[in-house]
Amino acid sequence: INEVDIVFTEDGTINTLIDPTKSLVGKLKVVASLAGVTKKIKNQVIIFIIIQAVQFLFVTIIMFSLFKNLVSRHLVKMARYAENLDLQNLSGNILSLDRKKDTAEDELDTVANSLNTMKENLYETHNQLKDYSLNLEEKVHKRTIDLADALRNIEYLLNNMKQSIFTIDKNTIIHGPVSEYSQDIFETKIEGKTIFETLFQSLDKSSEVYASIEFSLSCLFGADDLQWLLMVDLFPTKVSLSERDLKSEKSLKITYTPLWNSDHELERIMFVIEDITELEKLEREMKKQKEDNLKNVEILQELALNKKEDLQIFFSGAIS
Repeated sequence: INEVDIVFTEDGTINTLIDPTKSLVGKLKVVASLAGVTKKIKNQVIIFIIIQAVQFLFVTIIMFSLFKNLVSRHLVKMARYAENLDLQNLSGNILSLDRKKDTAEDELDTVANSLNTMKENLYETHNQLKDYSLNLEEKVHKRTIDLADALRNIEYLLNNMKQSIFTIDKNTIIHGPVSEYSQDIFETKIEGKTIFETLFQSLDKSSEVYASIEFSLSCLFGADDLQWLLMVDLFPTKVSLSERDLKSEKSLKITYTPLWNSDHELERIMFVIEDITELEKLEREMKKQKEDNLKNVEILQELALNKKEDLQIFFSGAIS
């Protein structure tokens, strides 16, 4: 609060300067305060807050109403549809949303279509399980019969082939099924034995062929088809079994077939053995006969080159 002295002058003006010669008329008090301004600002802030609160409430109500009408009620319908699915009876109506059909499919349509697809899959799966549960014993019995027939057919084919067929594992152990002709070739039952005790028993253990077989078998099992192609040529395609191991010497032709597991890694090797002893014997006899025939032809050619008189002398001498 400030006080200002007011004095009277002769010219009738008011002078606020303090002069003792002048007569004092009065004092003027000047008061400055922020209370009114603060109160007015507070009132304006309160009005602004009220307006913003009303606007927020109004927008919230509108958004809630829109969400409820456009989204929420469809979600509730889909939830109830999923809850009311009956696995015993899935042949009811499909889920359909109560709204206008647009050309573009939105997220709600995607969820509804997924629920309908799920219901169809459940219906098919349920029918399959129901069929399995009702006919499981019959199906198992039928599959068992089919499997037994297949095994009998395989056994029949194996036992009527003039070949030795078997498989080996990574330990070179021979596993079944083994064709019956294997016993005719090796003159003993070979299942459970190694190929070094049967097929390669007559090979010299210090030979390069024997070492190549051992090395290849140690690298192939668990490897891929590329490794097989690189090393299959190291296996001999023909071996001989000596008389010291069998009753008679035999010559065998070998075919190798890789058997892969689900990871395309070599799990077993199938051997197909043919006894070509008689075939080689026949080939040797035919070769000898061919050589004898060639000699006879050469003799006839030489005779054909001789003169008639010489031939008469030759045959007369031969006859006498």
